Amino acid sequence: SRAYTALVDKIKTFILSQYNRDISINDMANEIGASRSHINKTFKNITAQTINQYLFDVIINKSNDLLITMSVTETAFEVVFNNSAYFSTVFKKQTGKTPKEYQQSIT
Repeated sequence: SRAYTALVDKIKTFILSQYNRDISINDMANEIGASRSHINKTFKNITAQTINQYLFDVIINKSNDLLITMSVTETAFEVVFNNSAYFSTVFKKQTGKTPKEYQQSIT
């Protein structure tokens, strides 16, 4: 329905504007004015991915841009991972490459 699509759009907009802060599902639910379970279920039904999967996709896409000009550590902090080792782990899980390998592939 249109209400569900509108809710998903609100969630995506929130994530795109806040991805570089340490946001939680609770923050989103409060901001959007719906329950955690409702936004989780609706998002999954409409997009076939979880909110966290979408958040990681956004972070990885932003990281790809940042890694062109920044170090791995700088990029990790920029996208809210205050731990570059954890950032590298997440990045590799999502892309199949480490951030360093990604940087080498684009130069």
